Amino acid sequence: GKRVLCHDLHLELQPGDFCAILGANGSGKSTLLQSLCGQLAPAQGEILLRGKKLQTYSTRELAQLIGILFQETNFHFAQPVFDYCAAARFPHQSLLQRDESSNAALIQAVLKKLDLSTLAARNIQQLSGGEQRRAAIASLFIQTPQIYLLDEPANHLDVPHQIAVMSQLQALSRDHIVIASLHDMNTAAR
Repeated sequence: GKRVLCHDLHLELQPGDFCAILGANGSGKSTLLQSLCGQLAPAQGEILLRGKKLQTYSTRELAQLIGILFQETNFHFAQPVFDYCAAARFPHQSLLQRDESSNAALIQAVLKKLDLSTLAARNIQQLSGGEQRRAAIASLFIQTPQIYLLDEPANHLDVPHQIAVMSQLQALSRDHIVIASLHDMNTAAR
């Protein structure tokens, strides 16, 4: 049957906002994030992005504006970490014109920030769970959306990488909107 997970939510966010969604397992945090990126339509009401209904945007436009990190990422293809991350630039490229050099520089910079530089040529399917999580986060950063939706971004990360990722998200939130679902209240407070 149907279950109401959220009732009468009115949320307005601007660049510079970092919103943490806290809640128990099964409380609807992931469902809310999926609704905010257009994967699930709300049963009632509407979601507006820049004053327009979310469903009026093309897939490409949405990918330029909104990036989402799911709780679990499936790596279906054996490919180098660098190539996996490079695919995140597709929404910003035309079929006829690609800027490979600036993309490569961006990818290398993000891989360095997330301590993945030495793994750039490794098969993404052969990485540890934490390394794969950092690669998925790197891909999101490389996408360069205006709004970052993250479902449990610290999953599978050891403490130093949790701190580094959350610090980078906080820095991103100065000019972007960041919305992250979290289990740990201490991480959210920090």
